[in-house]
Amino acid sequence: MKIGALKHRIQLQTVAKTAGASQTMTLVYTTFATVWGKLEPVRIPAHLLQMSDEKPDSGPTHRVHLRYRTDVDSSMFVWYDGRRFEIRKVGIVNEENKFLTLLVSEREEDPVA
Repeated sequence: MKIGALKHRIQLQTVAKTAGASQTMTLVYTTFATVWGKLEPVRIPAHLLQMSDEKPDSGPTHRVHLRYRTDVDSSMFVWYDGRRFEIRKVGIVNEENKFLTLLVSEREEDPVA
């Protein structure tokens, strides 16, 4: 991958649960880094998802490529153009520590568990 392909400005976010005034739990997202990346839709065949512990309808919807970082994990989120994506898997491209590929799922709403 070439650096010039990273044309989307994305935010990497963490999330924390906090108690509101009426003792209801709310999610608070905090941006800890804004980076250049590439976001693209992805289709993963159902038979590959069935080999993992994921449900076929809950698989990744997009792939995000970005420069290598050591502080990204699957408990985080990607924010791009008003859309939030849950990071499902983090992979290092070609084991070279130059780029990361994130498999992400678009979030429609934020349930508090």
